[in-house]
Amino acid sequence: MEDGALRVVKTNPTDWRDLSDYWQLSMHDNFNGFISRMCFSYDETFFFTCGYDGNIFSYRYKPDIEPPEKTPFKCTPVLRSAFEVEDVDGYTNLSLDEFLIKAEQDRIDRIASERRRDYLQKIRVLRERFQNVLKRNDKLMSTQVIPRSRFEIDERISQHLAERFAADLALVKRKLEYNVEKSKVGMVKLKNRFADDLDVFPITVKCVTKQVSVKTERQQKLSSAFSDMLEVIEQKILDDERNRKPPERIQVAQETFKIPERAAKRLEYFLMGLSPSTIEKGLGPKLARFLRKYRQRKERMEERRREWIMFNARKPVKGVNNPDDEAALAEAIETIGNFKLKTAPDYTVPKHLRQSTVKKYKQLLHARLNQYNLRHNLNMSIVKLRDDRVNLIDYLKEMKERLNVIQQEIGEDLIELSPPMPEMLPEDFPETNLDINVKLAEVPQTVQAKIVPVFLKKVAPLSVNVLQFLDS
Repeated sequence: MEDGALRVVKTNPTDWRDLSDYWQLSMHDNFNGFISRMCFSYDETFFFTCGYDGNIFSYRYKPDIEPPEKTPFKCTPVLRSAFEVEDVDGYTNLSLDEFLIKAEQDRIDRIASERRRDYLQKIRVLRERFQNVLKRNDKLMSTQVIPRSRFEIDERISQHLAERFAADLALVKRKLEYNVEKSKVGMVKLKNRFADDLDVFPITVKCVTKQVSVKTERQQKLSSAFSDMLEVIEQKILDDERNRKPPERIQVAQETFKIPERAAKRLEYFLMGLSPSTIEKGLGPKLARFLRKYRQRKERMEERRREWIMFNARKPVKGVNNPDDEAALAEAIETIGNFKLKTAPDYTVPKHLRQSTVKKYKQLLHARLNQYNLRHNLNMSIVKLRDDRVNLIDYLKEMKERLNVIQQEIGEDLIELSPPMPEMLPEDFPETNLDINVKLAEVPQTVQAKIVPVFLKKVAPLSVNVLQFLDS
């Protein structure tokens, strides 16, 4: 403790937060004896404490459990130095000025220590008197009891204690924030994994008069990926229908024509004997324009002639029927009245009967959706059945109260016992077990009186001369 006391707390097996059962041993100085270090010996038989007052205390430790096997302590040999260091008293090697300064400092320290000891003795006596006054005050009548806040000599003391209390409380909160946040994250993960992913929380609804019960079907909710996949499949089917190519047909016999190849450009007969430079620059603008138009018209006529040749090449041969028509006619003549279309080699499946892996996968998704809807409807009907059961029990309780009022007005010989009243049990609402309810631990009154500071109690002001009361 900060006042130099050593507190030994006996643990409570039912509540580890209960620290009310303890005994306290004041060993170090009350004002400057803060215990900075505590440790056990190597064999755990002694306990040591070290305080700011410069004292070290040892305690014999006897645990309830059997101590472990003691390991032999090995003494490390200490090497002696070549020469021994002489102990000095602090005055031997000082000069005259240093001796006088040290003597004056020692005198000042001695006087300060004596005054400090005297003041501590006075404070100890005043503390005992103050404790006696508090005991006498507690024995007075409730109307004559002096509030403890009136015993405060200086408000700054209470303010300082309040600031220290707030700082300690903030420190405790900061230490617990990590554990609280860690617990929240773990709870959210477990809830998302086992509870929130369910369509309906598993419940059991019991009959009111018979030993019959019904349970909900356990299933998970359909994720957003399911609806997205269904949309993708439907869009893919539409795209396939839109981009489907018509079935290939047998090519009709056509006449064979040889398409003439383009011949290399030859010089016109009326330009024979002229050099290329003369043709480009020496004809003049008018003749050059006429020559260009002549060549363009000649190219258009050649292109038109080739198109006619290709068009005539695609014409059917005269006297030859379409092979498709001939095949259909021959099959109709042979199998008229007994067509087996699905076994025919050229049978074309109608568009609404064509199957593919995408369509089959769509059927699978719809089957899963129908299965989910069936179970979901069943679960919702069971939940509604539980709500009806709750309403029925409330109605029966109301009727029983009215029946009790009526039975008080008639004779006892006319009263008949009512059937047992059904009750709602916590097992009927298992989802309430996942609700977060913060419950504070109940602190015993003895401990609460010790930990609640005086400055937190607000009472009505009362004029009391504390010094006169102490003297009396």
